[in-house]
Amino acid sequence: MEEMRTSTNSHEIISALSEVKNRKDIVTLWQKQEGKSRIICEFLLLKISRKEESLELIPIIPMEIKFSSKRPLFFFSEGRKIVFQIAFFTEKNGKTIFNIPSEVKISESRIETRQTLREGGFYLEFFKLDESTMGNYKCRLLDISDGGAGIYDKSGLSANFKKNDSIEISRICGKTLSPPLKARIAYIKEARIKKKQFSMTLHRIGVEFTRKIDLSQFNWLDY
Repeated sequence: MEEMRTSTNSHEIISALSEVKNRKDIVTLWQKQEGKSRIICEFLLLKISRKEESLELIPIIPMEIKFSSKRPLFFFSEGRKIVFQIAFFTEKNGKTIFNIPSEVKISESRIETRQTLREGGFYLEFFKLDESTMGNYKCRLLDISDGGAGIYDKSGLSANFKKNDSIEISRICGKTLSPPLKARIAYIKEARIKKKQFSMTLHRIGVEFTRKIDLSQFNWLDY
């Protein structure tokens, strides 16, 4: 992972967040749940209010599981890496709103959009065993527990999958699994999303592991 440092400089923080907003970089919010499971969702940063000292984000895809107001969120942006914890937040009209942070972890350099997570990030990589659609696949995580995960595909690759297909997971969040983790496709659901800012069709895919895993081995950037 790229070297990151702590910043409490309000001008630098707002400047970096403004860059995220203007470039329309993907922002990932995640939250620890009961046990060690996590909810993960991608957002776009819509508004930075200096007057109200707040940020407004909108999810790229609808969340099936809502964040709990009793637990903190974690923020991670693509492009230039920015990580911080959100102690308090509100959800209104489909938006997630919270204060501009006073302290963040930030990378020194700016990285081209969608390249940040190549070394890891919130992805699940796997090999499909069926001969007709055999190959390596990489999908974004929506949620994960010790027994399974939710992922999504917006590239059309999900046409190669069907319920109960066998897969072998090679990497989670950039960490190589040796031996690979055997799993199966538990379900596939299509979702059509139309919003003022964007529209898309994607597929939610449920993955069931054949054995339980220890989630603490992966890099979540929790601090």
